[in-house]
Amino acid sequence: MLRHRTVSAIEQLQSIGARWESLRKECKGPEYLSFDWVDLWFRSFGMSASPHVILVEEGKEIVGILPLVQTVASMMAMRLRRLSFFGSCPGTAESYDNELLCKGDRDEVLDQIIMALKGSDWNLLQVCDLRDTPLSSALCKRIAEEWQSDEMPKIPCPFIDLPPSGDVMGIVGSRTRRTIRSVSNALKAEDRIAFRIEDSPDRVADAMRTYVTLHRERWMKRGGSILTDENLSSFLINISKRLAERGVGRVYEVRIDDRVASQLLCIDDWDCIRAYRIGISESAKEYSPGNMVVHFAMNDAQKRGFRRFDFGKGAEEFKYRMGAENASLIGIEAKKGSLEMLSKIASLPGVKSVVDRTHVRDAALKKMYES
Repeated sequence: MLRHRTVSAIEQLQSIGARWESLRKECKGPEYLSFDWVDLWFRSFGMSASPHVILVEEGKEIVGILPLVQTVASMMAMRLRRLSFFGSCPGTAESYDNELLCKGDRDEVLDQIIMALKGSDWNLLQVCDLRDTPLSSALCKRIAEEWQSDEMPKIPCPFIDLPPSGDVMGIVGSRTRRTIRSVSNALKAEDRIAFRIEDSPDRVADAMRTYVTLHRERWMKRGGSILTDENLSSFLINISKRLAERGVGRVYEVRIDDRVASQLLCIDDWDCIRAYRIGISESAKEYSPGNMVVHFAMNDAQKRGFRRFDFGKGAEEFKYRMGAENASLIGIEAKKGSLEMLSKIASLPGVKSVVDRTHVRDAALKKMYES
């Protein structure tokens, strides 16, 4: 018989680490849902969000995991209690390709998940950045059947299907291809460029410390770097080291004149390589080092037998210049209680007109998403 329970303390997670990983591997869940990643995330950002991890168990076996967090904020004199995926909180390390980890009869597991959500204290539920799969669609459908819900906008998540052999440069846009070849050939002729792969834990951590420094320098005059947040920068360094310790994390570097020009932190994830963080040195930007480091990583991924190169969520132009096409991340937002009532009142014709004129709705949404 299945039963559900909710883990709401970081310390409680430790006792389920092995069973968590067993289910993730059986489901081929993404590295972002590995126990290492989730555990370190909560330890790094627990002051911003508390665990609300829904477990479905059968005997001593975990057969379902929905890794949510709870945040609490005030909005228009109302206490906003939000449940969301752990990697979607502002000011924390993001994740994507989220999903419900599920074994066996998914309908029975979904029943337990919905029962757990019904018993949870929330008025806003945001299940977003989901991998577009039948299970994700089924989860969104069940949520929509139970509560006032809206589909969240689909988020582009560009990727490349790597050819099994041949030159991956053939995928790249013609103009970008010419730039990469001409710049790299000129630098090679002068013995000014070197390509390096760091995959030992300590070297990977050192490389990410350099990444943090370069990121701060580059964004200092553009509103500031998000990595001035010590929790965020420490998470990035520590998770990269953990990934390298497990043999699934590496950093690609392009060095020009013996200085780091660009870096790319990649994660081996089943048959996919995920480009998680890319950075360039401001002093080297004239050489298009970002394009070169991505091409370098794509070549290595192909040689190691990976079938997909994933650029992460977001429609940045360089991804498409490198030959990417779009996949979509899906999600759903549900409301209940006082927030549902407020939403219904705000949708009435007369009230909606006032709200639209005064931009109250925009201000409320901004508060909601930034809290």
